[in-house]
Amino acid sequence: MCRRIITHYMHHDVATPMILDPVATKPVIYANPLHTNYHRCELMLPPLNLLLNSHVEKCPYHTCCMPHVQVEYCRDVLAYLEHEGEGESFEPEECEGFILEHHHKMLLYFGNEFAYREVIPATWRNLASTRGENPDWLPCFAHEPKNRPDWEEKFFAECEKLYTLENDATVLGATLQDLTNSGSGEMLRAAKYQILKIESTLHEQRRLVFDLLEWASESCNTCER
Repeated sequence: MCRRIITHYMHHDVATPMILDPVATKPVIYANPLHTNYHRCELMLPPLNLLLNSHVEKCPYHTCCMPHVQVEYCRDVLAYLEHEGEGESFEPEECEGFILEHHHKMLLYFGNEFAYREVIPATWRNLASTRGENPDWLPCFAHEPKNRPDWEEKFFAECEKLYTLENDATVLGATLQDLTNSGSGEMLRAAKYQILKIESTLHEQRRLVFDLLEWASESCNTCER
């Protein structure tokens, strides 16, 4: 898999949270590396003369962002460039296992904090990262590497939905508790119905995430390693 990795150094946290472990009682909240949210805010890049000796690229996704782009080539492409494609240029998007990643890092100010008219608090959640030399969320992908990008896109999208449903269930549970204390009969019955409905949906989503994770971890006869 070849990757184009964009690290967004920015003031506001726009990473998308997700839950990868559908059975954990206190699951780790990760950031989806395949997704960034478009974001415009009151914080813009200051004039370039305030960023001495800096080369600032404009981010196509966010206003309060200084992006850094790097490329990682897979073993097959590196071997080709070394032995057969010497002198050729190769874009990572040409790889059949190409992945575009977005990582988000906190940057309080762009250079001089006095360039801003007012204090603009940074927002940051410090979500966990799925990347690293030994990520423990998926010890081994048991299928052909070229199949992993499509699987990750599907899996992470469903993990985003799981996070949203877990939050919705928590909010509804708190609402039900408030209504129980207040003794509002009709609203209490409606809240109980909604709780049952979202718990059923949540159970289905947990099962879907579990099945996707199991498929990735167990080898099959439809592809060759």
